[in-house]
Amino acid sequence: MRQTFWMSTMVALLALGGLASAQAARFYEGKPTATASTVERGAKTMDEAQVRTALAHVPQIDDSIAYAPTGVAEFDAIEHGHGKLVGYFNIDGDLLPGKPADAPAFAYKKTFVEKDGHFLTVTYLLGKGWKGNRAPSYHIKWITWETQPQRFAASQDGLFIEYNVSCCVGSVYARGQYAQGKRTGQWHYEEPNTIRSFGAFVDDKAEGPWTYESGDETTTGMMQRGQRTGRWEVSPGVDEWREVDMHSFTGYDTFVKDRLNGPSERRIDGVVQWQGNYVNGKKQGQWVEPGGGGLYVDDVKQGP
Repeated sequence: MRQTFWMSTMVALLALGGLASAQAARFYEGKPTATASTVERGAKTMDEAQVRTALAHVPQIDDSIAYAPTGVAEFDAIEHGHGKLVGYFNIDGDLLPGKPADAPAFAYKKTFVEKDGHFLTVTYLLGKGWKGNRAPSYHIKWITWETQPQRFAASQDGLFIEYNVSCCVGSVYARGQYAQGKRTGQWHYEEPNTIRSFGAFVDDKAEGPWTYESGDETTTGMMQRGQRTGRWEVSPGVDEWREVDMHSFTGYDTFVKDRLNGPSERRIDGVVQWQGNYVNGKKQGQWVEPGGGGLYVDDVKQGP
């Protein structure tokens, strides 16, 4: 990624800025860097405003981010400094008539390959800034195949990867398949060392068995049209994600249309932590809890 960024910056400087190659090299990353060619050519000064003007014509990718491989050969082979610019988009997903002059665009898209009416497309989102916020920087958000890349979304048709960026690391957050703009088949979501979920989509809604994993518990149950339903089993969470002072739970929950409705229980090492009944998402009736529990009416504990 860093080499790609360097090359795109050099292209901008040479093609748009009118600088000699030695001067362009010295201004990579906005810093004068002495090189042998610089000395040989005698290029000792340059116009910083000229460089900034040149860079303003090219979307800047934050080269400090290290992206995890997607495992998809065509995706990992993308040279992000190349490709064809589709256009810039605002936060509402509207395609803008050109690059905004007053403020950075929310996102831009590029296409890299076309096969049978499908375009290998990358969407870049506005990041935190580039080398001291002198110019906007963008990071990779989505890589997928699209039939109408000029639309911000809804034309995905094929493999899909979504990145999350944190502390200069781009991790694969979502992996799955689209069919005519809707999620389909098996999907996998993960926030590193925090939470992971996986299951199937039908017509863009979660359907069938799904699993959610965290440090303190793993929950498994059925989804129906995107909503949890029936009894969900709770088993121990992911050991390596658990903090020293965290517990691992076992138990169960009962859902009706994604709302707690029925028996619920949690145990730690076999000891009951809570046990009772929900009605429409609220505790009702007698509950067993640390300290004795009590009677609940509409989620409010009764008595002393």
